[in-house]
Amino acid sequence: MRTTHNIDDHLLAEARRLTRIDEKTALVRAGLEALIARESARHRMILVGTSVWIDHLRRGDATLVALLTWMSICWPRRTSTSANFGP
Repeated sequence: MRTTHNIDDHLLAEARRLTRIDEKTALVRAGLEALIARESARHRMILVGTSVWIDHLRRGDATLVALLTWMSICWPRRTSTSANFGP
């Protein structure tokens, strides 16, 4: 699919320097593949972590329930669907 994007020149230059990929299309493709791999791994870790936590909850681990409650108060879930490019 052909598309047009406005990409920061400094960002593009840094990506080229780090990857040594000179062709813009290949560079954008590599970036998207890396983003997909990172987010897929993050989602797998969330699922694995969730299943471990659910086991503790099923057993009635009161400490874990208290921790989850505290975490949900301190770090509420994001409701925005916009991309997060920060750390």
